[in-house]
Amino acid sequence: MQRLSAQIKKCSGWFESAIAIIVLLLLLHAESAISDETVQQDLRPVFVELSINRQLIGSTVLVLQNAQNEWLIPVEAVNTARLKLPQTKLVSFDGHDYVPLAAFESAHAAFDVASQFLGLVFRPDQFLSAQLNGSGMRSGLKVADNAGYFFNYDLSLEHSSLGMGQVAFTEIGAAFKPGVFISNFGFFHQPQQSNNLRLESSFTIDQPENITTIRLGDSITKAASIVGRSVRFGGVQYGTNFRTQPQMVTVPMTTLSGQAALPSTVDIFINNALQSRKEISPGPFSISSLPTLSGDGEMQMVIRDLAGREEVISQRFYASPVLLAKGLAEFSVEAGALRNNFGLESNDYGDLFAAGSYRRGITNTATLEGSLQASEHGLTGVLGSATFLIPQFGLGTLAVGLSNSDAGSGGQIALGVERRTARASFSIRSQVADHSYRQLGVDPDRAILRLDSANFSYRFGAMGNLGLAYVRQQLATGSPSEVLSASYATPRKSWGSLIFNALKGRTTTDNYALSVFWIMPMEKEVSGSVLHSHSNQGPDQTILQLQRNSLPGEGVGYRLQAGINAPQQAALLLQNGYGQARLEAAQFNDNTSVRLNFSGALASLDSQWFASQRINSSFGLVRLPGMENVRVYVDNQFAARTNKEGNAFLPRLHPYMANHISVEQLDLAMDTEIDTLLIQPVPAWRSGVTVDFPVRRVPAATLRIVLSDGTPVPVGAVAYLQGQEEGFPIGRDGQAYLSGLKADNKLSIRWLDKECIVNLSFEPVEASVPFLGEFVCESIVP
Repeated sequence: MQRLSAQIKKCSGWFESAIAIIVLLLLLHAESAISDETVQQDLRPVFVELSINRQLIGSTVLVLQNAQNEWLIPVEAVNTARLKLPQTKLVSFDGHDYVPLAAFESAHAAFDVASQFLGLVFRPDQFLSAQLNGSGMRSGLKVADNAGYFFNYDLSLEHSSLGMGQVAFTEIGAAFKPGVFISNFGFFHQPQQSNNLRLESSFTIDQPENITTIRLGDSITKAASIVGRSVRFGGVQYGTNFRTQPQMVTVPMTTLSGQAALPSTVDIFINNALQSRKEISPGPFSISSLPTLSGDGEMQMVIRDLAGREEVISQRFYASPVLLAKGLAEFSVEAGALRNNFGLESNDYGDLFAAGSYRRGITNTATLEGSLQASEHGLTGVLGSATFLIPQFGLGTLAVGLSNSDAGSGGQIALGVERRTARASFSIRSQVADHSYRQLGVDPDRAILRLDSANFSYRFGAMGNLGLAYVRQQLATGSPSEVLSASYATPRKSWGSLIFNALKGRTTTDNYALSVFWIMPMEKEVSGSVLHSHSNQGPDQTILQLQRNSLPGEGVGYRLQAGINAPQQAALLLQNGYGQARLEAAQFNDNTSVRLNFSGALASLDSQWFASQRINSSFGLVRLPGMENVRVYVDNQFAARTNKEGNAFLPRLHPYMANHISVEQLDLAMDTEIDTLLIQPVPAWRSGVTVDFPVRRVPAATLRIVLSDGTPVPVGAVAYLQGQEEGFPIGRDGQAYLSGLKADNKLSIRWLDKECIVNLSFEPVEASVPFLGEFVCESIVP
């Protein structure tokens, strides 16, 4: 009994404690509610037109004002203006958070009662920094699926004193998922010999999302950039391919930073030429991925705010396309069999080999590269190189190569420097190897033991350009050779331009040559030239030439040449959308030859075949069903006209880029409607893409609408066809244009608070918008 009494007392103690805690929580909640209610009562909501650093945030923004007339700004407006939110207690009002203006240091407010305009001003450093790109790193465009087939041909017939000869080069291409197959052939039938060759065959798989390419079949190794040598092989290759992202910036780019107190415009000048213009909001900002020219230059950023104040920031830079941006890398791995006698034999493959290279931008001023090579008969080699900026000067390169083969161990080293400016540029490079050094696919007798070169150029502005060059080469066999050249060119004027050249060479004997070349523009696409040369290797030559260049699409071109101690030549070029024909004739030393050449392509896309000019890149098919003779433009240049079926074939499109394809609106029939005149397809490499414009024929007509007393319906009245929401405004004298007509139509005419009805019958006329005559609008409803 006593134990039960003790347990009851214990439970009673816990109960009393729980009651006390609940009462305390209720009191605290009530106090908080009273405090919040007091705060709410101290705040006065005000709808204002809010501006932050002259940047309009909104025309109806709810702000708060406390008893001390201090402003509280909604957090949404702070975020919209990109202001840094201070570390302070926020105030909640009607479900939204507000921050006191006093929490921002040096913030100013100006309130106009009459217009209810609140203008706030903050320091530029109180805004979040904005990152702007001068150009995109990747295009981000959707590439069309591979499609289409093509057959390129170059046919040549030649007659000379030796007899008749025929030469043909063909290329077969097939684009389908997942890649493109291409094969080239050559057929040679000459009086002395004939030969039929397969040149190259490969299957290429581009992967734009990974910026890589896989190639199976014949290819060329990717050599180290400084001292490597590329060789032909048959096998497999996998590596980086920046071509699949043509808008990607791969070189180190200069970054400029600044800050703006007001909305401003930033102009970027590179070597005093405007490159880009951007609108920026108040606050700090930086602009990266700026386009730069190769060599030394100056970049200027002009910041101009709403008040007209300007600030200029200048910075020197040195840019080079051989550098990679920091952290960016490219690689290539190849394996297969080396190819011998390319262009002489179809299937002459030799030693098996494997090779790989890797290149990376370590910093924005230094790029390192390495490669390995190994072949079937024991040749192994390693290459390493560094390309780096020399502060306040230019670019330096260092490369080292080591090899081991049957000839023993060997080495190679190369050093080079260059500097390029807007006025003067020069480069010096020296490469040395020993007799035991070997490289993959290079004939030991043709290996370079030493190569020295120097180049210098100077721009005199209005006086012309000077160029000097020197090259000395020593091969493993034979005597060293040297070439020293100099050139001077005057600026292009209305009378033309003069180019002077001097060359001195030395092998086993010395030789020299002097020439002067005058080129004069005459009219559009037409130019004339005169060349006179003198050397110790033969008689002086004088050549006069007149030529007209044909346009890329359709046109006629020609070239006429008359010479002293030089061939007499004439050529006529004809080209249209189906191909190109060229007729040439030459006579020299009583020998005459005539050549006739045809070049073009046959292509298939969307189960249709087209004859076109040679296809060297991507291609496309524009479809406007039933619309003949409509002009089609690519990048605002005339490209083709639609045929009877409304199709136009485009043989020259850019792969992995948005091609601007448009149609001429004036060529469309009167009864057609088109949603857009411009489409930007992105084809894959050597692949086709179909382009369907959203165009349709709509039965349409014009008519005159009058009231029962003969007066025209008022200007501004709107006509509505039964079943359509779109209205057609009535013009002067009751004239109206209607589309979407049927055989029987009910037309409602409305203006002000009045309405009348017109019933009309319609019989469409193809490719025409007929005038139906005059109709009386009756049954006016007030």
